[in-house]
Amino acid sequence: MSPAFERPLFDRFAHIANAYPHHIALIFKEERITYSSLLVRVNDKANALQATWGLASQARIHYVGLNDPEQMVTLLACAKVGAIFLPINYRLADAEIAQIKRDAQSGVSSANACLLVYTSGTTGEPKGALHTQDGLLANASASWAAHQMTQGDVVLSTLPLFHVGGLCIQTLPALLIGATVILHDRFDATAWLATVQTHRPTLSLLVPATMKAVQGSPTWLETDLSSLRGVMAGSSTIPRHFIDSFHSRGIPIGQIYGTTETGPVSAVLPFDKALTHPGFAGWPHADCKLELQHTNEHGVGEVCIKANNLMIGYWNKTGTNSGVDTQGVFNTGDLGRLHPDGCLEIVGRSKDMIISGGENIYPAEIENALLAHPDIEECAVVGVVDNQWGEIPIAYVVLKNAQDDAPQATLDMALQAFLLERIAKFKLPKRYVFLDALPKSALGKVLKAQLKPA
Repeated sequence: MSPAFERPLFDRFAHIANAYPHHIALIFKEERITYSSLLVRVNDKANALQATWGLASQARIHYVGLNDPEQMVTLLACAKVGAIFLPINYRLADAEIAQIKRDAQSGVSSANACLLVYTSGTTGEPKGALHTQDGLLANASASWAAHQMTQGDVVLSTLPLFHVGGLCIQTLPALLIGATVILHDRFDATAWLATVQTHRPTLSLLVPATMKAVQGSPTWLETDLSSLRGVMAGSSTIPRHFIDSFHSRGIPIGQIYGTTETGPVSAVLPFDKALTHPGFAGWPHADCKLELQHTNEHGVGEVCIKANNLMIGYWNKTGTNSGVDTQGVFNTGDLGRLHPDGCLEIVGRSKDMIISGGENIYPAEIENALLAHPDIEECAVVGVVDNQWGEIPIAYVVLKNAQDDAPQATLDMALQAFLLERIAKFKLPKRYVFLDALPKSALGKVLKAQLKPA
């Protein structure tokens, strides 16, 4: 190994594994993996990667599948040998997965790079946020402070690890401090409640859609939640009644605000502030500088972040396209307001992104796919509020030739079948509205605000 190569993320994990060799690191189905056993698996994986790729290539090692301890093993092994872990959303269409793999093949990364996570851009093209080992450690440190996490914590992890939320808010930080992670291969409300009842976790992470599912379960009221000292929420604005339902059970709902590009831990609403600031994003972590740019008369501006857990830039993007400006600042595209006590409130998004069930959906992706259909003249996709999913995409479509004799249901089915070959199922519009024309400005820009239902 080159003496110039640094591996701080792996070294931290190895230190913890050697300090707590017999402590349980991961519980997955019927398997209980000690820290010493997990370290052996990481070293074996690292040896296999090194034999295949060597150290200089910074090979991208992708993983597509349900949550599994192998994801954590691979990430830590990549940190040891200088490779880059590339988790990919298994819910994407085959064509989308292939596009990500193609994009990740080329390019030379920066030293210490370790994690490449793709997030769709507003242009419809996927963009890879590149994180370093130092950045992941900084994010873990911010998470420890946010949760007041210790080696004695038990973390119930059920959100997908291909998102930085599921991977980096609690799961990876827990393994870097010596806590125990109970890992589910996917979220299931009944399983989440049963695990809380039987395994007595102290921490967990939910998004609005999973909160709704948990509270709608027949076993919600009868499950003993007393082991939880708090649940963190993230992904999007949390409906107040979801928060109140947990608070009425004595479980504070904290919040982690951030994005794929920011680590994601940026602002934190800690558990001891949850009751006084319900639904707020919280305060920036100790090493995060958060400011609002282009504020209006109401004090609302674009949330911009400079922090030690920020990505170093988008993969294969340079200059103004890298996502980080020359001062190391990232513009989240979110709109926020800072209250007198410094607490951040998110009031909206300056971008068109839709967050449905915790998944980011960009209208441009759906629009680009729809426009490939030979019968579509133009289209626009907007998000509307939905009680179950938070938001859902609605497609407004103008056909090249009016099909007055075609039933709406027939047209809907045809478009859904067409899109299923091009984009993931969760991105499909929940409803189609057929118009003679889209409302536009004098410059020809579609006025999406006029399309949204009142």
